[in-house]
Amino acid sequence: MKTKVKRIVLVRHAKALDLIDGITDFERSLKLKGIRDAHKVAQKLLNYNFKPDMMISSPAFRSIETAIIFARELRYPVKKIKIKESLYEEYSTADFMEMIHKTENDMDTVFVFGHNPELSTVASYLAEDFCDDIATSGVAVIESDVEKWKKVNLNEGRVALYVYPDQE
Repeated sequence: MKTKVKRIVLVRHAKALDLIDGITDFERSLKLKGIRDAHKVAQKLLNYNFKPDMMISSPAFRSIETAIIFARELRYPVKKIKIKESLYEEYSTADFMEMIHKTENDMDTVFVFGHNPELSTVASYLAEDFCDDIATSGVAVIESDVEKWKKVNLNEGRVALYVYPDQE
């Protein structure tokens, strides 16, 4: 019998506009380069056949815009993207794990769109072999050989894939 795999796909938002007067950090949108990069990386994931069962995004504009690009490329309904307020503010790895542990078990692949340094920190705790800083539009796919999300533990996952826009 094949072992079940739970897959967490951590996606750092694409490159955003610089902070300017009159626009908050929360309201920053993507640069044209960020839009192109997000499409490029999402297409790579499609080629690797990574398809989301669920997408969760920070409420910041740049994260939602990135999630929408990925949803369209991966043929995931945009209206089903869940917004998680806590993914914008600083959060701990324990907070992230609590969110993951509450995921319904019929979902096998969950995409999470957010920000650094938190995403890179979470990735390094989920898989000991991940020690990078996730680049903008970068994606770290962490797999755990478990049947239930509650069984996903720190340091027991493995990096199945790490892709970023300027990768050869």
